[in-house]
Amino acid sequence: MIEGDFLQWAQETQQRFDVVVMNPPYSEGRAVAHLNAAAALVKNGGRLGAILPAGSDKKGLLPGWDCSWSEALEGMFAGTGVCVVRLVAYKAE
Repeated sequence: MIEGDFLQWAQETQQRFDVVVMNPPYSEGRAVAHLNAAAALVKNGGRLGAILPAGSDKKGLLPGWDCSWSEALEGMFAGTGVCVVRLVAYKAE
């Protein structure tokens, strides 16, 4: 476990991973910044799973990756009214 600023850590680390699973912060457009930083940590042939704000599937995120998106899901975070989509993305070898 690492406690700290994920975006800063992602820029500094040399570690790469076969799988990354994430639920990034949604406010102020931070989900895209976190998604891109996490994607850079995935090894070739690896995959990334994420819970993202609904509508993310329409933004052309992760070009060159094989992306599979869920339908919009409501009520996943009780009391928030936030609607989300699930992403499973595969990075080419």
